[in-house]
This record gives sequence, structure tokens and C-alpha cells, in this order.
Amino acid sequence: MKPTLKAGLIVLTAAFSLAACKQEVKNASASGASAATSSSAPANTAIAGLETPAKQTGYAFGAQIAQQMITPWKSQGIAIDSALVLENMKKVADGGQPSVTPDEARKFMGELAKSMQGAASDAAPKLTPEQSKTLSILMGAQMGNAAFGVKNNGLSFDLDAFAQGISDIADGKATKMTPEQMDAAIKQAEQAHADAAANSPEAKANLEKGQAFLKENANKEGVKTTASGLQYKITKEGSGKQPQATDEVTVDYTGKLIDGTEFDSGKNISFPLNGVIPGWTEGLQLMKEGGEATFYIPAELAYGKQQAGEKILPNSTLVFDVKLVKVGK
Repeated sequence: MKPTLKAGLIVLTAAFSLAACKQEVKNASASGASAATSSSAPANTAIAGLETPAKQTGYAFGAQIAQQMITPWKSQGIAIDSALVLENMKKVADGGQPSVTPDEARKFMGELAKSMQGAASDAAPKLTPEQSKTLSILMGAQMGNAAFGVKNNGLSFDLDAFAQGISDIADGKATKMTPEQMDAAIKQAEQAHADAAANSPEAKANLEKGQAFLKENANKEGVKTTASGLQYKITKEGSGKQPQATDEVTVDYTGKLIDGTEFDSGKNISFPLNGVIPGWTEGLQLMKEGGEATFYIPAELAYGKQQAGEKILPNSTLVFDVKLVKVGK
């Protein structure tokens, strides 16, 4: 489907938690690298100027994020200053601030959104030269924010190659990599990063801490352990329907690490029971509507060796306080 200006505006607007110009370190898949698909095309083949995996990853990351953010605007004849994009990308990627203030960013985004209200998806807004410059700066800042997050999360990529990928898209040049090569390069980099994290000393320490926690917890009053290793404690008996794995359920919950750090919570959250981590699928089938319980979920029944967000590190044992509000839609 051809990119539209409204799609481009959604991407840009969603990016501007950056309106406050704050950098948030995300995991790689949340930083723009999620553009990778499950392509099986080989990566890291000989590509002139991009001889290393880090350069290929950087180039692919830059080209894909530029394609998403810049192309919808350029396709409608809106001037994008690639020099300003790259200048501000590098500023923010290095931990600096872009060339607009948060107030200027908010004002511009409000004006831009207002000018496009009610317009057709392919209708180009009329931007002044100054507004075009601001748009270029904010695009660069968001790209730098993505690079900052990926870099600080430890995924290896080359920032100069990242800039080259952005530049080639912004300037309308032929890319040095095919879309399939880009997808494969990013996927391989993500996998290598995940493998390194899973085998790190921290991951091994998390596994040992979780096992020790569960061993001690198993002896506490009211705690039961299933054949899979899931531990649970019913804190309030329910009297309603008991779910099966194929049911949709609605729950209230709070998720914590074994040190008490809260990483998630929600109220009246609905989902198919067979679409969540195994510890939840098993544990909720042990409850009835109206019931409340605490699940102590070993890593292998949670996210295993994978990192999930910023707080759930590889091999994390998780603790959930859950209320089963409803079974069925």
C-alpha cells in the first residue's frame, strides 16, 4: 500500500513523546528495528561499502526508518532537508538535543495536525520554508532517538552506515541493499543480540536467583506447585466459570519481579487464554470467575531467555497477582 501523508503524520506524532525531547532506551525490537520480517534471504554478503555485519545492520535500519518517516512526505512534493535530518539525527543519537525546543516542537505538531484535519489522505499541506525545516529537524531527532535507544541497548550497528541509509532514501538514491537483504541483516543482528543477552552472566544470575526463590517459596503456606513447575496461591476462591485454554478471559493484574519491582499492571484486560505466556495459560485454568491468585512463574513458563521490555531481563522469574473477572466475551 502506498504511504500517505496521514500515515506519515501518525508516525511522526506517535514519535513525539519526543515533543519533550526525552530519549528512552528501548529494546531493539521497539526501536525501529522491528521493521525486520521473517525473510530467509542471506545477510552479510559482499556489499560495497558495507562489508561488516554492523554496517549492514546500520544501513538497513537507517533506510527502513527513513522509508517509513520521510517517503510519505517527499512523495507529495514536500521539501525535506536531508542535511538537517542527518545533523539532528547525529545530535540526538549522541545524547544531545535537537535544534528545536520542546515548545517549538509541540507548536509545530499542533499546526500540522490542524492543517490536515478533514483533508484527504493524499492531500499535501502547505508548509512554509520554516515549517519544512522544523519538520526535517523533528524527523532527524526521532531517528536519532531510535538510534540512541538501540545503541544503548547493546545492539551492534554502525552509526555512519545508519546515516548513509537515511541519506540515500532522503535524496532519492538507489539503496545499496535490497529490501530482503535489509530485513535479513536486521533479523540476524537482533538474533545475535538476543543470543548474547541470553548467555550473559546477568542471565545466568537471574536463572539462579529465580530457582532459589522458587525453592524457598514452594514451602510457604498455601503455595502449590504443578507438574510444569508453576507455583500458585489462591488468595480468594471464585464461584463462577472455570476457563479452558481456548476461552477468552478478562482479568485485573499486577506483574512484579521477584525483588518486588513492578513492571506491568492492568484492569479489565481481555485476551484469548491460549495467546499468552504458558504460566498464565496454565494458572488461569486453575481459577474460577471472581477468584484471585498469585502466580509464581519460572522463566521457562514466562519469556525464557528472551528479554521482554526494559525490566524483564532474560531468565526472569515473574510474580503476578491476578483476579479472574470474567470468562468468555
